[in-house]
Amino acid sequence: MAEVTFAEELKQVPKSTKSTFLRSHQLKYDGLLVLVTLIWGSTFLVVKETLKLTGPFTYLALSYSVGTLALALIFHKRLLRITRLEVKSGLTIGIFLFAGYALQTTGIQYTTVSKAGFIT
Repeated sequence: MAEVTFAEELKQVPKSTKSTFLRSHQLKYDGLLVLVTLIWGSTFLVVKETLKLTGPFTYLALSYSVGTLALALIFHKRLLRITRLEVKSGLTIGIFLFAGYALQTTGIQYTTVSKAGFIT
């Protein structure tokens, strides 16, 4: 079955019900944004609680090792074709990303979850 795009679906809706159709889709997408926000915000609480058990660098090493392993398993064929430029670019970006996460994770230890979520 062919996938119908939102624009194609909208063309099929009679003009008399278009505003209701758009409103129902708007509510659905707004709800998804709220859900993503809740998930994103809850990660600060999870990190704060995890940091009671381990240090920030251990936490980052473990969590990103799991993520790296998962992505390597998913994209293993693509990794075999990686170029030297991609490795160099990835390392450069990775250094800045690591610095940001290290500062954020260390900072969460010294402030409240709500302040950390608001600042970042």
